[in-house]
Amino acid sequence: SVRKALRILLFGVLSPYKGTDLLLQALLRCPGMPLEVVIAGECAQPDYANKIASLIDAIGERYAVTWDRGFVPENKVRDYFESSDVVILPYRHIDQSGVLFTAFRFGTPVIATDVGAFREHLPAFAGLICPQPTPGAIAKCLATFVARRSEFERDRIRQYAQTMGWAQTVRPLVNAYRVAA
Repeated sequence: SVRKALRILLFGVLSPYKGTDLLLQALLRCPGMPLEVVIAGECAQPDYANKIASLIDAIGERYAVTWDRGFVPENKVRDYFESSDVVILPYRHIDQSGVLFTAFRFGTPVIATDVGAFREHLPAFAGLICPQPTPGAIAKCLATFVARRSEFERDRIRQYAQTMGWAQTVRPLVNAYRVAA
């Protein structure tokens, strides 16, 4: 049987610290792996946009890589996440990312580099932590994810997201302030 390509989503504004280039370089280390990449977001830095475009050209026909440039309107967000098998956050550094929690909301597993608070918020049932923000480490994580993709249950990830809603996280604080006042 023909295995369906793993559809990888990289979502949000593209900046060097978010590592889009690392993902694209990692693809060159994944020969024969069934992968497809969708990059959805704008890049305000012309030099970095040119670098991304050059890397996409270098990948050529090996993988289907599409870059939907520009701001993603709210009514399109669900489509991107629900049509993807995994969201990747190949960040070089960051404290936290709203994309992580957006992925959880739609039940989409995540591969994130081990920076900022990703390790604290990404349970094993919801994705993988990539030990380093390097093309080699990202390629290894992609291979691991392809091998284990059936272990990541979208419904369980959605349930996890519900534990982080405003009602669950803010209401206890409001009640604590009321008691303290």
